[in-house]
Amino acid sequence: MKGDFSRVSFNAEHGFTRVNAQQGRMQLDADANEQQAINLQLVRTLAADLIGPHGGLPGSFQIEADAGLYRGFRIRPGRYYVDGWPAWNRAVVGYSGGKDLRAQPWYPAPPEIEEGQAYLVYLEVWERHVSAAEFDRARDPHASDAMREVALDGPDTASRAQLVWQVKARSLDTFEPSPDGADDPWATALEQIAPGMRGTLKAKAAEPPAAGGPPCEVSPRARFRGDSDQLYRVEIRRGGPASAKEGGATFVWSRDNGAVTFPVDKIAGPKVQLAAGWRDARFAIAPGDIVEVAGPAEALQETSARLLRVMDYDPDSATVTLEATPEVDTDDPRRPVLLRRWDHGALRGPTQDRPKLADDNALQLVEGRWLTLEEGIQVMFGDGGLQDGDNLPPRAEMEMVRKDAIEETGDRLPTKAREELGRADRLEKGDRLGRGRQIYRQGDYWQIPSRIALSDVLGPRDAAGAPLPRPPDGVERHYAPLALIRVAGDGSVTVERDLRREFRPLTETAR
Repeated sequence: MKGDFSRVSFNAEHGFTRVNAQQGRMQLDADANEQQAINLQLVRTLAADLIGPHGGLPGSFQIEADAGLYRGFRIRPGRYYVDGWPAWNRAVVGYSGGKDLRAQPWYPAPPEIEEGQAYLVYLEVWERHVSAAEFDRARDPHASDAMREVALDGPDTASRAQLVWQVKARSLDTFEPSPDGADDPWATALEQIAPGMRGTLKAKAAEPPAAGGPPCEVSPRARFRGDSDQLYRVEIRRGGPASAKEGGATFVWSRDNGAVTFPVDKIAGPKVQLAAGWRDARFAIAPGDIVEVAGPAEALQETSARLLRVMDYDPDSATVTLEATPEVDTDDPRRPVLLRRWDHGALRGPTQDRPKLADDNALQLVEGRWLTLEEGIQVMFGDGGLQDGDNLPPRAEMEMVRKDAIEETGDRLPTKAREELGRADRLEKGDRLGRGRQIYRQGDYWQIPSRIALSDVLGPRDAAGAPLPRPPDGVERHYAPLALIRVAGDGSVTVERDLRREFRPLTETAR
């Protein structure tokens, strides 16, 4: 979530059931947001416990062949729950539209399916942040459900979270053989769609005292040196394994959680005219900054917008001149385009331990060493993965874990449980991508609050005060199988197996 937040305080392990406001106290955004997160966690957990890893009312998200669609199929309306998250399709849509059918609302241009291929069709559900700049730009300014209050004459207020669902198709030819040889296309697919080792990161600003040394002997520069509290965001730009060579995983970072965005009015070559300038100096755009100009496809993480450096800014016309022309269209007012600033373009302070600029204008992701962002803040990727020589659980032990889990749940493992079992399988056999190697996923992110009062960042620590590695804070994605299909040589589609699970309302089963 790329909102302008102070921090995200929700942690399911605490077991909190509500937030209690007290009289005479300051009201913080983190408290209000935590209450909503608590409510969502309770509702989603209850739904997952009652329904299982996935299921829906009869016909919901059913995949249907349509003779009038070339290399396509229909998706029936309804609600389908994935790990307790409700995907809601409000009308019959086509996989990619066509024949008077609308395309998927959050996946309008999926990859084409090919003749002569068999596919696994599955549902992916996740949550994205939506600001007024994105939502209201595509709507009538007189709409009563606009996010921005026009009476305020410009400033926005609260943002929204939106549940996104996308029906995707994956060729069965791309699957690796199942580790145990079982004929379960979904279990095999899930291990590859949602790898268990998505990377870890730890962050620090203040150095803990050296072991055995004086407890107060700390370098004066080993602390957060910023002049305001921030919520730093580190986000994976290009997925894959870490590599010191070109083509490996890359990342970007923002000191404002990626929330510095501007609606775009027009693009003419490298010149980008903004709908308005900024009202706060900390949200300014300056030559040397690195920005992205993103449309709906990038917002839905179908692809990454190109990162471009700012060459000039004209405040009179609110026009930003970039080093190249952005590859996005602004002609359709229903498809809002935003310019987003990242903060790795303008270096501040010494360059020692700075990450290197990659070929995509992001930063090279290297593991196992501290990388300096700014103001004393450092991050390290990948310190939580297994290394050669680590003890791995034997096959017999892993099979016992699998057997116990299946007996307990009736072979209805939720997505996260399947991810962990798949991860253990890959580790046990050494993993075809490298033993213990972490595969970073595009769009995953970590949030790092910095606080002047501590001269440090907030985050998990061990007993000695050293930072601990942690998995990404998001994006949390959930998956469910829908169908196995086959595409004939003439482009027609046959549904060979329905993989959904259906249930009826309690009022019907009680009759």
